[in-house]
Amino acid sequence: MPELLASMLAFALCYVAFALLALCQAPHRKAVDPLARAASLAGQFARLFVAATCLTAALIRLLEVQGSGLGAVLWALLVSASAYTLSLTLSWKPGWLRLLLRRSRTAGNTH
Repeated sequence: MPELLASMLAFALCYVAFALLALCQAPHRKAVDPLARAASLAGQFARLFVAATCLTAALIRLLEVQGSGLGAVLWALLVSASAYTLSLTLSWKPGWLRLLLRRSRTAGNTH
């Protein structure tokens, strides 16, 4: 059971990471929210950092639970599956990612 939970958590982390990377690009931001403004440079770097952290955390968690051999292979498979799932989300229902865009927008505003 811990292996299944670790795999599901890793998939979720990879999916969020790729969603954040997609929201750095203007066409995807407009698809998610047509009224979205251009992302600031600091906001883009923050999204890139969080995305890299999510991908790294997924890898570390899988290496802890599954071991080095199977953990690395499973991470590679989950990365590709989450990227494919995100591409389907962006083409079918991009509005589902609006929550991530709203959170990143409010987190970037300090005034």
